[in-house]
Amino acid sequence: GDIFLFTADYAKALARYEKALPFYEKAQDPLGQGNVYAREGETYLYTGENAKALDMYEKALPFYEKAQDPIGQGSVYVREGEIYHETGDNARALALYEKALGFFESAQDPLGRGDVYRCKGEIYYFMGDYAKALAMYEEALPLFQKAQHPLGQGNLHLDEGDVNTWKSLTSDSIC
Repeated sequence: GDIFLFTADYAKALARYEKALPFYEKAQDPLGQGNVYAREGETYLYTGENAKALDMYEKALPFYEKAQDPIGQGSVYVREGEIYHETGDNARALALYEKALGFFESAQDPLGRGDVYRCKGEIYYFMGDYAKALAMYEEALPLFQKAQHPLGQGNLHLDEGDVNTWKSLTSDSIC
């Protein structure tokens, strides 16, 4: 299913995930089951079917919990947070990001923690709170460096540039 997901053939991706699920169920593999539901959620996220995406993410959570996979749990909360951010419910998104952060901290996962801080920074950026956005990006950068994740580092520098551009535009504006 993942190849079809990454090539944007969403119907085929969902069909393959549905085919995979019974094998994980028969093997009583909670991690595999959680991954299937999370990938289905991701597929629905890409198709804009947010309610279905949230449903699949909620189905994934107990399997990640049973598998004792804090990174899986944290990733689900990040994805749910992204949905709520997209729909303008920033308070709920921030609460989900905080929940995710706890899981990534327990797993000592710098990449997951960096992603959370970057997501939080994005929310503050869109809310116009540029100081908080920059503070979140500053929290994320050393985590991406520790994880040796150059794309995360590059995205942060891009985001910081956006914040500084908007700060100068809004401070120079007549309004």
